Amino acid sequence: MMFTILAIVGLTICGVLPLANSQDLPHVSDCNLCYKCHYTKDKDPNALPAKFPEPETDAHLKIVPSKAHIAAKEAKRNCSECWGCSTQIQPLKDVMAFGHKFTVELGASPEWLFHADLPDTHITGQKAIVKVWCMPIDKVTGKMRWKCDNTEIAIRGSQHLVALDKVTRECGLDDVTIKVWLAPVNAVVPGLGVHVSWYGLWMERAHGLSMNQLAYIGKRDLVERTIMDLMQEKMNKTRVVRAAIYDLLIAQCDRHAQNVFIDEHGAIKLIDNLNSLKFSWEHCSQDSIFLPGTQKFEIIRFGGNLVTKRLGARARKSTNPLILLDYRCYVEGGKIGTAYPEPVTQCLRKISSLPPVDIKKQYGFSDTRIAEVLSTRAADMLQRGYEWTLKRGKPVNKAPMRYKWQQPCCRLSYGQKHILKCAHDWNITAQFPVGDPLRGGPWRWTYPDPGAYDGDKAFS
Repeated sequence: MMFTILAIVGLTICGVLPLANSQDLPHVSDCNLCYKCHYTKDKDPNALPAKFPEPETDAHLKIVPSKAHIAAKEAKRNCSECWGCSTQIQPLKDVMAFGHKFTVELGASPEWLFHADLPDTHITGQKAIVKVWCMPIDKVTGKMRWKCDNTEIAIRGSQHLVALDKVTRECGLDDVTIKVWLAPVNAVVPGLGVHVSWYGLWMERAHGLSMNQLAYIGKRDLVERTIMDLMQEKMNKTRVVRAAIYDLLIAQCDRHAQNVFIDEHGAIKLIDNLNSLKFSWEHCSQDSIFLPGTQKFEIIRFGGNLVTKRLGARARKSTNPLILLDYRCYVEGGKIGTAYPEPVTQCLRKISSLPPVDIKKQYGFSDTRIAEVLSTRAADMLQRGYEWTLKRGKPVNKAPMRYKWQQPCCRLSYGQKHILKCAHDWNITAQFPVGDPLRGGPWRWTYPDPGAYDGDKAFS
């Protein structure tokens, strides 16, 4: 694979002279490509990754390399070995979970994700995930091309995630989602020699498996053993409730099953909080597999083809086990109301008491508009309660994306042919609001709209 990629991109190491001794070892900053990078000039095998520098207020501006940096790098020689890296990185590979190997879901975005050593990895054994923008190699095709499109989104996006991380910790919800921070990456990509020498978005690694992989496991023995034991007995139900609180507070719009991880002990971790607080998807107010009445929640219940009104769509025969992520199953009376954990209540009070301009400044958001969404959401959750806010709080989703609430399924069992089904009476109807479920506007296809009600009146 390595030699195939090198042939494609024209990066051969022909002409790179072998090094006579450690004194000849060049610094990584003096190389364009470097195929093996040591921490120290003497190749000390006991050297450790460098500690992170103090956070910088303008770190998000360093998330992509400048054109001058790229040009200077390309003008330098290629090196077989070098020294001066501060960490070691590896592209994400297959993972072992629940006794089986699973392929890592890389996603469609152009950014690269790496495992990276931390200063204390030698003690804890834990590595971080680091996201890097503007890589010179396409991660799908392997072709060499500096791709620095959408740098403004990368800059604003990393700023948004770090600001949101501050809110998360202040509200005491840091157990629900991964920690993120901005820091330099100074490492080479194994086999390719590319020196990543700019900032990246560092993230706590979420252990286990994504819920998407879990839901579509085809091995019967694993399904029977894992679903029934993990989802019903081991799964941290309190974490499900806290995830629902978190996604409503941050107006999360992209909480699909790939963005939720669960480990073998039933602990849930949320990843990828970028599409929140109307940061990029301004047409969306909330959409999460944890939030009843949202489209992604309905897709778990009925399947994507039915919910998006595909012609000829049919209901799936088996119940998706992720239906158990319904918070109503794990709170008294099926309602949260205003019974939030105390740190959340205190956080809601503080945020709702601040003018949006102060929220923007204190947490570091890029836009006052984002702070306004957080302010309104916090005030509604505090004063009117969770369920009212989820159904009627501003901002709201467009009518074709507002779904009637139906009864939760809180327990699963196996029916004939080992098909999963709800283990108790579960009276639900596959009815959806009128209009375009993808864009939120009027119906635009040639066949009749199967919608049954006005989404704006779903909660009247």
